[in-house]
Amino acid sequence: MAETKTQATAPARPNKLKQSFAALVWRVNRQLQWFQGNQSAAKAAPKRRVACLVVARGLYSESWQTFNIRSQRALQKVLKQKYGNRPNTLFFIGPWQQNQRRVLLIELNPAAQVLQDKAYTLLPESMVLSAALPNGLYEIADGEQVYYLHKQEQQWQTLLRSQLVNSLDKARLALGCSATQAATQLSYQQVGALTPRGVSKLGLATWQQGYQQQEGQAGKGLPWQQIGITLGAIGGIYLLVSSAYLYAQAAMIESKLEQITPEVAALLDQQQQLQRSQQAINELSGQRVNDQRINAFWQVFIAAQADDNNFTYLQANDSKLVMGGTIPEALPLLSKLYDLPSVKTAEFGSPLRNSRLGQQYRIEMELADDE
Repeated sequence: MAETKTQATAPARPNKLKQSFAALVWRVNRQLQWFQGNQSAAKAAPKRRVACLVVARGLYSESWQTFNIRSQRALQKVLKQKYGNRPNTLFFIGPWQQNQRRVLLIELNPAAQVLQDKAYTLLPESMVLSAALPNGLYEIADGEQVYYLHKQEQQWQTLLRSQLVNSLDKARLALGCSATQAATQLSYQQVGALTPRGVSKLGLATWQQGYQQQEGQAGKGLPWQQIGITLGAIGGIYLLVSSAYLYAQAAMIESKLEQITPEVAALLDQQQQLQRSQQAINELSGQRVNDQRINAFWQVFIAAQADDNNFTYLQANDSKLVMGGTIPEALPLLSKLYDLPSVKTAEFGSPLRNSRLGQQYRIEMELADDE
């Protein structure tokens, strides 16, 4: 009974790691309501800065730019010089691909600028969803606000519904999609369930680019001590849960092996007996075939005996017999041999030749299988 309880609870324990990570991720919708992890019920805004905050698509505008600067550090300097006087602007630098880097520029709406002091890391919802979703076209609803997300292999882009783009067909055209491409509809509850997964897939480099520095913290980096303690605690929980799970699985497997060991031993013994019996049957079958061949050979020899039949040769090769000699009339001999039950076929192997003593013949026969 105790073992059954362990088996039932062990697979669910690793989910605690995902729940612990999801608790670190918050999101804010267009109405500035706060949600924690993948929960669908709104909560009061936390009093302390949260580790990660995902901002709804309706609270910012986004655009893409391309730079042929290979060094990410050099590109960061260029962007800081260009947008340094715009604190409501975030930029996320993509990897070096095809001799260029794509940069996502995020401009927060005035209502969303206050969120920069509420989180260590601020991430746009569209980027988080693009990491969590497979390729395709999506129609996402956040209350009355609707936007479209089109994800491809190496890139993605979004578009808010507006008076100009007020239908799915127009959105397909604006995003460069096929006119027949279907769109998957996502509610904001589904967005909440996808948010922790997308954040986990973005990676540490993206989190660092989304780091928000408060006033009076110039020159300070990320709160590595707090992050280290949190990650260490999560890692310790994961290690403990994984060890317990593996131990329970090993105990269960060992118990099952002990139960089936006698059955396996009995099956192996039966298999060995079956192999020995099969080998004996094969040997008897081979001996039986040899006896049949010998018996058929002598039947043919006896049937061909006649005073006027002068044998020259009689050859046997498995089920094949070849007889040659001289006889006054060869056709009656062929007919006699053909009528034997042990002979399947009989025919002249070469044309008859007349000689002084009679007809020279060569008869080829195939012995019948005895069923």
